[in-house]
Amino acid sequence: MSGYGAVPGGAPAGYGTGVVGPAWLHPVAAAHLRQGEQLRAVFPTEVDDLLPPRLPRRYRIRTPRQGRIRLWPVVRFVLEWIVPESWVWVIQGNTSGNPVERGASRGYRAIRRRFHGGSWSGGYRSAAGALLIAVRNSPDAFFRGQHSECVLAVTTHRLLVLSEPTSAVHERPYPAHLLAEYPRGEFGRRRAEHPARQLFRADVEFRDASWIALRLDERAQVAELTSVLG
Repeated sequence: MSGYGAVPGGAPAGYGTGVVGPAWLHPVAAAHLRQGEQLRAVFPTEVDDLLPPRLPRRYRIRTPRQGRIRLWPVVRFVLEWIVPESWVWVIQGNTSGNPVERGASRGYRAIRRRFHGGSWSGGYRSAAGALLIAVRNSPDAFFRGQHSECVLAVTTHRLLVLSEPTSAVHERPYPAHLLAEYPRGEFGRRRAEHPARQLFRADVEFRDASWIALRLDERAQVAELTSVLG
């Protein structure tokens, strides 16, 4: 189910003109296709912002990229801890701020959660939990276990979860890694409806009955993704 760290050197399969999603992501996803596999859809995605913002320690993975400390991110982290920043930290649920920010964030998120319709089910040992763990441990994340963005690709054979092809922390381009994969028949669109006001949300459900909420960039992408999920 998981293929963390795989960065293939070539793509034996391809994609046609019927692929939905941003065109610049088509070759990114195609690099991870197998022989005879065709790409159907690919989207930039992030996990729901009310999911646990940081993984428990036992689920965090130290990657080679995370082991290389650069000066500016460290300085920025220290400054943000000393000087309360802000509503951005509160809304996003970042747990790396100071205790006041963490407390305000937890309160704000607890209020929102009552009207949110849930963000996932099954826990960390479910298929949905494996997806969350894979995304949170993306090799592009500076703070271990806190990443939220990924690329979601649906093919004729699998659901692929890829890391972002560019880095939010480092300026130079960063390759997309295969974080997790699910074979056809193991995933699909969640049948239960989430609150209609969440226009950019799509829920993916797995064979073990676990599910997870994702956020897309555009409303049209939500309809396209749910269509290919089946």
